[in-house]
Amino acid sequence: MVGAITQTKLPQQEFKQFLRRVAFLKEEHNITIDYQVSKRNKRKVKVVLFGIYDWERLDELCEGM
Repeated sequence: MVGAITQTKLPQQEFKQFLRRVAFLKEEHNITIDYQVSKRNKRKVKVVLFGIYDWERLDELCEGM
């Protein structure tokens, strides 16, 4: 996939929510988010996203979780 690489640091609580949403999108909508994580056990977790995603649409899909 050709696209952008985005990186961010998420606090642990937001990271856990991110993981729940990624799992929900995969299970319920067959949407795979390509990402990599480092410093998983630190206060802020570094998440690198590979690809271009329509975050507004993905948030809409996750509203019913």
